Amino acid sequence: MFTLSTCMWCKKCKSFLNDRGIKYRYVDIDKIDPSEKSKVLTYLRENYKPERISYPFVVCDDEFVVGYNPGKYEELINQGGN
Repeated sequence: MFTLSTCMWCKKCKSFLNDRGIKYRYVDIDKIDPSEKSKVLTYLRENYKPERISYPFVVCDDEFVVGYNPGKYEELINQGGN
């Protein structure tokens, strides 16, 4: 998951996953070196081809969810995503 440290939707997403006992890793994009940030954003654009980059950006297997969307998270959980 890619987040911003000050994003309330990112915090809600983490709480959503924590409440369900879902393990995850995250990167606060605003806390990393600018050159690394550029590499991460390029990677996301090239590999997932989102219409836009916004946060949280949740990646599960080959799927992704942009923004806080508990319904989509539930779908991924029910599909057995990692």
